[in-house]
Amino acid sequence: SDGGKANCYMAPAGKSYSFYAMTKGNSSESVGTPTKAELLWETQCGADALEKNCVVKDVVFDAGYVYFTAVADGNAVIAVKDAGDNILWSWHIWVTGYDPNNDYDTWCSGVKMMNRNLGALSKNPEDGALTHGLLYQWGRKDPFVASSAIRSTSMATTYPPFVATYKPTDREVGTVNYSIANPTVFITAGTSPYGWQYSADEKLWGSQKTQYDPCPPGWKVPEKSAWEGWPVESSFPAFFDSSDFGFTFGTSYSSPATWWPVPGYRIYSTGLIYILYDYFTTYISGCWTATYWYSYWCFVINNSAYSTYELSMHYTSGASGCNVRCQKEE
Repeated sequence: SDGGKANCYMAPAGKSYSFYAMTKGNSSESVGTPTKAELLWETQCGADALEKNCVVKDVVFDAGYVYFTAVADGNAVIAVKDAGDNILWSWHIWVTGYDPNNDYDTWCSGVKMMNRNLGALSKNPEDGALTHGLLYQWGRKDPFVASSAIRSTSMATTYPPFVATYKPTDREVGTVNYSIANPTVFITAGTSPYGWQYSADEKLWGSQKTQYDPCPPGWKVPEKSAWEGWPVESSFPAFFDSSDFGFTFGTSYSSPATWWPVPGYRIYSTGLIYILYDYFTTYISGCWTATYWYSYWCFVINNSAYSTYELSMHYTSGASGCNVRCQKEE
């Protein structure tokens, strides 16, 4: 956390780290009185089976800091708890050798963006599910796993297995405090406006990085304006790679060209992963923006004319689980 406080830290494997664990995200607001730290779950995305501590190990809380060792590339969530075993706050540990400060894309809007989804372990199309990254409900800081493989609606393996649970929103469950205390619960919504919050708070994410932003230090959830200059609501010349399941956006969109996988998304009403792609699919990929304007805005790729793909900016149910691609703070 020397480079700044956040809800996500990037940590190359093979080293030990610590981060300050007494405040919420990048704020100065206290988390409370932690007494211990605990590894909630870990995943290596495309792995068929996992063993304990395959991504991080030696998780300890001491004197206001969480200590851990990064074992191998993957993702993990670490929480601090109080004496009553209640979760006070949690952090995403992205174990990767990727350095976005020296390896990023510049979009045609002029913004600097990571060249992969948040939590992805590769940017190379042939690496399949390793390019998928993690999925987020709008305004929440904690991730959920995406699909286990391309063309699959099964979820990536975690240790411990089947960590996520699902609860419908109500006055108790649909609150920020509940989401903080239950980072592995996917909060579903069955009625309009289909947000996980019982009463919407449009300021959980925003143009300035908030304490609930899921990106690492120096990066944030992009605003809707990051896609300005892209041919939104019109056909675009991008090739759909049916083998690796995604799109390559050329240099008229991003410099250098960037890979955009199609990992699917989690359905707002069930938390299950929606079918990724077939001939009749109209919504095949989604990526959150931080923009709230009467609803939650998401960048999507449509296949509305079967083989004719379109880019669109849509308002989307906030309880959906979509990707995040982080924008550099400048």
